Amino acid sequence: MALKAKILVGGPQESGKTYVSNVLADATESLGGEYQPTKGVRLLEFEVDGERGRGEGLVRVGVELWDAGGGKEYETCWPAFAKETKGLVLVYNPAVSEQSKVVEKWYKYFVKQYGLRDSQCMLLAIHKSDSRPAQDWTVPPALQSVRCTHFAIDDNPDAIKKTFTDFIMELLNIIQEKQEKEEQGIVGKRKN
Repeated sequence: MALKAKILVGGPQESGKTYVSNVLADATESLGGEYQPTKGVRLLEFEVDGERGRGEGLVRVGVELWDAGGGKEYETCWPAFAKETKGLVLVYNPAVSEQSKVVEKWYKYFVKQYGLRDSQCMLLAIHKSDSRPAQDWTVPPALQSVRCTHFAIDDNPDAIKKTFTDFIMELLNIIQEKQEKEEQGIVGKRKN
């Protein structure tokens, strides 16, 4: 059975969500250029190869990446975005103070309301290389327990891919644990 995961990329407008999505999906022809806000959602499908913990060796995961528009007008679409989502990648620019509040709103909705765990969420702080150093920024208060990685927009895209691959491999373990618990619950009910 092929492993598949629906991953949502969310956050404020002009935070770099589409840039990150294009890097992850190797859609390099779409990198750069003039800013075009995402309307609704863009779906990108690709595969990630990585080494899974638990001594299971290399695995290939089919990723269905949902690059969500960050405008307020798309908040009514959030329930559809959340359906069957296995992981959440939040993207924001820490140099723009208003974006911290917006990224917290995304987190509270998808993690707190839809039951994703903090371990199913990753925060990417994307900033321009000429802005102040990453160590000068703080993670928004609600996201203190979420893994956060800082990247300058002109950093090597392979670093973003590596961080994402590590996230996917950890996510697979979480998904597998949930499935095993559900299966044990079903078997337990049948025995009673």
